[in-house]
Amino acid sequence: MPDEIAGIRDAFDALSRLQVGEPEYQAADEVLHMRIVAASGNQFFRQMTAIVRGTLVTVNPLVDGIESVRAATLAAQRSAVEAIEAKDPAAAERPTRDLVDLAAEEVGRAFSLERTSAQPASPQPNINASAGA
Repeated sequence: MPDEIAGIRDAFDALSRLQVGEPEYQAADEVLHMRIVAASGNQFFRQMTAIVRGTLVTVNPLVDGIESVRAATLAAQRSAVEAIEAKDPAAAERPTRDLVDLAAEEVGRAFSLERTSAQPASPQPNINASAGA
């Protein structure tokens, strides 16, 4: 377990040195999440690694350009890593939930903006229906 915890710290440190948009950023984010999942020892979480990866690939492009999200994400990840190092699962859960909530808010905001900017097409009257066709 100490090696796994050190690996999580290394992954976080590597990610925190990268800027959003750098080629290695997405891979570093995935490594951090995958190491946390692996170290959890939780079989359910381990089975969800593909879902976690898919979520990161989907969510990151929506939120990466928002500087406040980057700062909040790094702060929450730092808190989670420090709690993992302290072997305090309850303390690690709080920032993890905060990250999920933040991502959900930002994804919801991104999709709601798209919906409001894309006006639905006006229904066209069916001329044939009224002509007895």
